[in-house]
This record gives sequence, structure tokens and C-alpha cells, in this order.
Amino acid sequence: MSFTNNTQEGKFAFIKGNEFYLRNDNGKTELKGKKYDTFKNFTGYLEGIERKINGDIVNIHLKFKSEDLEPVTISFSQKSGYWRSFSRTFKNIELDQAITIYPYVDEQGRTVLFVIQNGETLKRFYTKETPHDLPQPTTVMFEGKEMLDFAEQDDFLFTRIESTLQGAKLPF
Repeated sequence: MSFTNNTQEGKFAFIKGNEFYLRNDNGKTELKGKKYDTFKNFTGYLEGIERKINGDIVNIHLKFKSEDLEPVTISFSQKSGYWRSFSRTFKNIELDQAITIYPYVDEQGRTVLFVIQNGETLKRFYTKETPHDLPQPTTVMFEGKEMLDFAEQDDFLFTRIESTLQGAKLPF
């Protein structure tokens, strides 16, 4: 499914919950006074990634060509499970083939972005059990509590994905 609508660079959608939201003045879903079309999944060819920083907010923009070769950008927070799952699965994606992505939120509110290719849900390449060359999170103090800091992992994964996509031979 490709999206209809949006920016000079093509279509733009963001993920909220289990759906993609695409701005459309005639859309059926209203959010913060604006109307949107919503979709459960998206299929296309992954061709790029950008990191958009606005103060403390960091968003990931995945750049796709839809099945009809229209540019589409999918946006989500770098602090989300969508990023965590996508970035750890990326290495298993065959870039010369389309992927379908499905956002999902479980009963505990944890977010995941499933990646399907050739009818198969792709597994994560980087896992706790098999981290490969992924840097380990560091422990930091935040408001008097020890917390894990994934900044080094996020930078490593973003850079790895960005450089792979820049050198990829895409089918169009």
C-alpha cells in the first residue's frame, strides 16, 4: 500500500500506536484538530535514513520508495521501541526487495516495528544474547536513579544503517 498526500519531497507519515498517520484534510481520523488517513502497514523499498533533532527530541525519518516508486517518509521517535526493533533488525533486510512494516503496541505499552520481507517476519540481528559488534549500553545516574543510556548504541546503529543505505544498489 502506498500513501496519498503530502510534502514536496513526497508523502510524509508518522507512527502513533498501531497505525501510520498521513495528513489529509478529508481524512476520517482527527488528532489535535487535524485530519488524517490511517494505515496498518506500509510496503516499499528502503532507500535512506535521516535523524531530525529539535531540542531534546530526536526523530528518525525512514525514506522509502513506495511500490509505485513514490517517495514516502515514515517518522518515529529515536527513543521508541519502533527504532529499537527496526535498527536491530535492519542488517537482515535485503535492500533490493520491498519490505512491509507494521507498528505494534503490546498490552504493557511497549512499541515494536515488525519488518516483513518475502512473507517472513525478519528476526533481529542484534540481540542481548548475540550482540555482535553492538556497543553495550552504559549506566548513568538520572534524577538519583541508575538508568541505562543507549546513546552510543543509537549512534552506532544509525551510522551503520546510513552508510549501508548510501552504498546500496537499489532496484530502481
